[in-house]
Amino acid sequence: TPVFWANSMWLFIFLLEGIFVIYQLFHAYQHLKIVEESISYWFFAVNCFQLGWIISYSFDIIWLSTLFLFVGFGLLCVVNYNLYYQDYIFSPRRPIDSQDAPPVRQEWYDLNICTEFVIFRAPFQVHCAWAFFTVLVQFNEMYVESNWPSDAIVGLASLILLWVLGICILFIPRYPLFIMPIVISWGAMGIWVELSHPRSVILQNYEHKDLARMKGAAIATCIEHLLLPIIRFAFHFATTYNIAEKVENTIPSRV
Repeated sequence: TPVFWANSMWLFIFLLEGIFVIYQLFHAYQHLKIVEESISYWFFAVNCFQLGWIISYSFDIIWLSTLFLFVGFGLLCVVNYNLYYQDYIFSPRRPIDSQDAPPVRQEWYDLNICTEFVIFRAPFQVHCAWAFFTVLVQFNEMYVESNWPSDAIVGLASLILLWVLGICILFIPRYPLFIMPIVISWGAMGIWVELSHPRSVILQNYEHKDLARMKGAAIATCIEHLLLPIIRFAFHFATTYNIAEKVENTIPSRV
């Protein structure tokens, strides 16, 4: 498991989702397509399984908590899939005065692309990435407690899977998900720090050479997933800046 302070990511997730809950209660934002169609009741289902995870983990029922969190991760994938294909209100890909653009309410002119991302999209990207990380951590915890063989190989494979996920969501989509690799980097840093001075319980279950391999994989994942999103964002911004600049004049200013 990562060092204890790495789990502070949950506080950040709940803060972001709390802001979303408050905003979607406002009458001006209740009927946004991103709320009614993309997020919808999926978010309620996510929180139901999140509650199940908290209760089962509190009673140390690791297999059940892992199952709850895995299902929650799947639901978060659905939410993020819906959000990916839901255009921003003021989307550079579609001027709001185009024929296929939906009606824009006066209250929405304060909801620029950055604000919409932070409130309605970022919470679920962060939650999805951290849920996947936590699922892998708990699976390894369950694997070790069950005394199954080759636990070191499973731990190393989990780190490799974490690295692959971050690379895929950064380079495969046409519009990359920059936040999720950074969240993975945070988790990998927690493992890196933990394995730098491993606790006695870790030393009892793993050999030093296996810990060194896992630490190396954690370091590589941490550094790469921190730097690559910055490079990818710079490249993505450079290739799309002219489009956004041309469309900027099509968005009427608020009087």
